[in-house]
Order: sequence, then structure tokens, then C-alpha cells
Amino acid sequence: MSDRIDFSSFRDNAPIITISLSGRDANICVFFSMNCCTKMFEHHEQGDDFRTAFAKAVFLMFQNTECNDGEGLTETDFLSAPDDSLLLVLNAILEQDNKLKNEYDKATGSSAYEQFFTANESILKNASAGLSKSFERISGIFESQNKLLSTSLGNALSNLTIPHDYLPGLTSAISNIPKYELPQFHSALTDIPKIPALEISSAMQSMSKINFAQLQSALVNVPDIQYPELASVIAKIPEPVIDVQAILAPLHDLAESVQHISEAFSQAMQSSVLQLANATQSILSNIDFSLLTYRKKWSAQRETLLKYGWFYSDELPDELVNHIHDNQEKLSTDEVNKLIIAHFRNDRCKALKTVVKGWDELPYFACRKRIFHEALVNHSRRYFISSVTLLTVHTEGVITDFVRTSLKNPRYKVKKAIEDIKRELEGNNDVSIYEYEVFHDVIDRIEKAFTEGFEHSNPDAASNESRDKIAHGHVYEAENEVNSLKKFLYLNELYSLFLYLDKKTQD
Repeated sequence: MSDRIDFSSFRDNAPIITISLSGRDANICVFFSMNCCTKMFEHHEQGDDFRTAFAKAVFLMFQNTECNDGEGLTETDFLSAPDDSLLLVLNAILEQDNKLKNEYDKATGSSAYEQFFTANESILKNASAGLSKSFERISGIFESQNKLLSTSLGNALSNLTIPHDYLPGLTSAISNIPKYELPQFHSALTDIPKIPALEISSAMQSMSKINFAQLQSALVNVPDIQYPELASVIAKIPEPVIDVQAILAPLHDLAESVQHISEAFSQAMQSSVLQLANATQSILSNIDFSLLTYRKKWSAQRETLLKYGWFYSDELPDELVNHIHDNQEKLSTDEVNKLIIAHFRNDRCKALKTVVKGWDELPYFACRKRIFHEALVNHSRRYFISSVTLLTVHTEGVITDFVRTSLKNPRYKVKKAIEDIKRELEGNNDVSIYEYEVFHDVIDRIEKAFTEGFEHSNPDAASNESRDKIAHGHVYEAENEVNSLKKFLYLNELYSLFLYLDKKTQD
């Protein structure tokens, strides 16, 4: 039952109906998708009445139908369609979606189209509220993972420094490169004889009257200059001895250090990114994004149970739930109650005894073992007033004990204790969204019983579900097996929730 529904199968297996428009038959696949719903809302917001907005949505359904004999039909043909044809489509949509049908039956309006619009609006509002809570929890997880990743990055970068131990070696090697003083070289240069101007100067002075013969003669007479001193100095310059290894050694060590830091940085990054990836995968595996594409919540079977006043429980066998779901058009609420009661009463209440005997790990359940046993005995003997009274009073005791011992937050009022539990559940990032919804189904029902108004001056104004009315001794009418059995199942869900939260607080 916990498997997700493949919503593509709803579209593929959706029935096809035929309506008559403008003297022609048009086939329509009865799959009112989120896109169709959105179009209906948009057209109404733009000023269309409910009927026109619905007709335009039906035209979109017609366009999305693969096997179609109505080629050439336009939106205008659907707007002028008779009400009989449009209502045929509307009722076919309701037959495919029980939750929408329930909201439709509760909705009020001047026409069927307005009721249909209001029902879809209500469902989308509820789905959005559930998603908002889920995404708030997801945002918290991403924020915590982002802090972890940022910390790892900061630590790795803070370690990326050049080791000071290597710098003296590099400095020493460079400082050992020999420096050369060349006084002889300087002296030799100063001793180089200057070239006399001689005839060149004379020839240049008479440049206005260039005599090439005289210039050639002057160049020929320039004395040959010998530089024995310069050659001697150059020959005596010692060859530098440079220890290349001494220079490269610290550079090599520096390279190894950088490589080591790079590997550490890579490992830190890999670890953090892997944690983030695993957390993301875990989160996404618990999200049912079909809420964004179709208005079904968790499973059709669960919706059926909610419709009959029950809730999803692992203690209900799949065969029983599937039977109720498949025959919901035939089964009344009384008949469903009898089926569920029969399961838990079969073989001398074997299934219910197994449930109660499983409450042995948590101390605030274990200390009430005798009380739960007596409630079970009374239930099995059909003394339902006794079982309901015992379980109602000690449900309060279990809740306040959990808050006091596990959450370290004593509460005098059970209403405050329930609020603490809901906050703890909403702040927990590991519980799946599916479990989250189931636990909330149960907690909301318990909270309703414990917060219902009660006045001593008029006790009959409160229902027999009221905790205060029961505890103050004002419920004296005969109880029934349905209420008694539900009290046991509520406690069983609380046990599962508290067992989970208790272990989380101890980690």
C-alpha cells in the first residue's frame, strides 16, 4: 500500500467518452490533468463564467485525446455545446477521482460548474499546504548541508599555505650564488686608448666640401687598437659554481606540499559533496511530486479509508484495503466498519492482541501494560464503555509522559503537549513525508478529542468524543466497537511515532 501510484497509468487507462458537438461526434479522454485545471482557473480569472471556463478546459482535454474523430472542431464548438454534453464530461471526471467527488458533494454553488470549480480549488489549496510544510523541512535540510559544505571548504582553504620551512632553503641557495667584483675589468676599460680625431675630424670639418680621397686616407690612417688588458681581465673571471640542486630542492618540497594539500582539499570536498548528494537523494526519494501534476494524495486506497472515517495503518492487510477500495461504490460506511471489525475480532482478537503486545519497548507504554490488557479484555468481551474510557484517559498519560521524559518538557495541559509533539515531528528531517502525513492524521484526531470545548454547566453540548466529557464522567451512553478499536489503533500510531522520536532524541 505504501507504493506510489504511477499517474501515467491514470492517463493511459482513462476512459474515453463520446459527445455530440455541432452534429459531429468528439472523443474525449477523461483525464482532467493539472494543466486542464490550471487553464480553467486562468480563464475564470480573466473574466469567463464557470461554464465557459470549464468548456475551454474540456476543449483542452479533447486536444490531448489521441484517438479523435472530431477533427476540425474548434473551441467555439465546445463553448456552444449543450449542457448535457458538458455535464456528461463533468460527471465522468468525478467518477475517476473520489476525493474530487467528495469535495464536489460538499461544495455549494449556483451551478454544477461552480461546484466543480470550488471542489478543485479546495483540493489544490490542501495539497499546496501539505507541500509547503514538506518544502520547509527540505529547506532546513539543505541549509544544514550547505553549512557543512561551507565549513569543509573553509577548512581546506585555510590549510592551503606555503610551508615556511622551505623558504630558508630557497633563500640560502639564492644567496650562495657568487657575486663578482670586476675592478680589473673596469680598469682595463678606462685604459683603452681613445681614438684621436686626427684627419677624420679634419675631414668632417670640411664636410661641406666632401673630398672622398682625403676621407679614405684618414680612415686608412686610423691606428689599429689592441686590448691586451681587457682580454687578460676577461680570461681571469672565474667560472661561477651554481648548485642547481640546492635551488631546486625547496621548490620540489614546495610542490609536494601543494600536492598534499590539494589531495586533502579534494577529499574534504568529496566527503562534503557526497554527504550533500546522499541527503538530497534521501529527501527526493520521500517526495511525491505527483501532487504537482495530479490531485491525488499518496494512494487511492488511503483516500478511500479516509472517506469512510478510518486512516491508513500498517495493521490493515492489503487484501482488506484493496477489497474496500475496489467495492467502494457498493459498500456503505456500516459495511466497511463491519469488515475492519471482523478482521481484528477474528480468532479471538488475535490481530489486536498482537498490536497491544508490541507496546513493550517504551517505558511509558510498558508501565501501563496491565491497563492496556484490561482494556483489551473489555474490548474483546464487548464492554466498550470501559475500554474507551481507559484508553482515552491513558492516551493523555502516554502523551504527557513522552513530552516529560523524552522531550524534557513537562506539560500540565495535554493540548500544549500535543503542540510540542507536532513541532518535534515537523522539525524532524528523517521521517518520510508519507509517515509524516499518516502521523498527522492520527494526531489531528486525538487533538480534536482533547481540545473540544466542554462546559460543566452544559455537558451535553459536547460530543462523546470529548476527552473532558469522558474524564469528568458525563459520557454514559452505550459505546460501540468502532470507537473502541480506533482508540487502540490511535495508540498504536503514537507508539510508532514516539519510538522513532525517542531514538532520535537519544542519538
